[in-house]
Amino acid sequence: MRSLLLAVLLVSAVSAQPSNWELPTDGTTVSIEADRPFFTEGNPYEGLTSAWTLSTTQPVGPLLRIVGDLPIAVGATSGETSVALGNLQVGVEADLPTSPVTLGGYLRVPTSTESGDCTRAQLVGVFTDYEQIGAYVSDFVTLSGLAEGRVDLGAPGLSVRLRAIPQLLVATDDTAGDQTEAFIGYAAQLLFDNGAARLGGGLTGLTPLTEEGDETQLFVGVMADVAAGPVRPGLVVRAPISGDLVEFLDTVVGVRVTVPFD
Repeated sequence: MRSLLLAVLLVSAVSAQPSNWELPTDGTTVSIEADRPFFTEGNPYEGLTSAWTLSTTQPVGPLLRIVGDLPIAVGATSGETSVALGNLQVGVEADLPTSPVTLGGYLRVPTSTESGDCTRAQLVGVFTDYEQIGAYVSDFVTLSGLAEGRVDLGAPGLSVRLRAIPQLLVATDDTAGDQTEAFIGYAAQLLFDNGAARLGGGLTGLTPLTEEGDETQLFVGVMADVAAGPVRPGLVVRAPISGDLVEFLDTVVGVRVTVPFD
């Protein structure tokens, strides 16, 4: 992990994003993503089961931008469909003017629904985007950071993206045990961008730092989008390859539409 953090600090700055499975964006944007998790046999989810994320990026200067997202999950079983609001996230990202580094800081506030009818929907959200584990858990504030860089490989449009994402989950309610949990997320991905079309893929992960016995979760996947008039539609496919999530989740397939306003 130390070597990964050092590598991130040595590479070129790019526009950061809170999710490991979003391609970089510039300017003012609004995006909506719908992810469909496919679980292993024996799980009850079916039909409309999905996780949705509405996100935005708003520059406030040449080097600074505000970002935010709101997650929503749907859990559908035979005879019942529940909807859960996730935890709202706001953040600030900055490209350092004298150093090849982009840094971000984010806050998730506990806006998630707590109704028993939504339990299944919350689990869908957690399993679908486990790397942002604070997006759906109830009664926790999440503080997270991001350091991201991109190494130009010399070929036109080809680069490697590296990132590190420390996350601190702080309980806000006695029922959660008044505890604090720490995680480190990370990613190494190959990107190709020729303007009209973009493609990326690689390895990401999340490692617990405070819970003994909890496993590191590793994921592999691909993502792509294209310019289609005033919008950029895209696709992402990812799957767990290591950790106990493999026992519950086969793959996640998502579609994303980004609307740039610049």
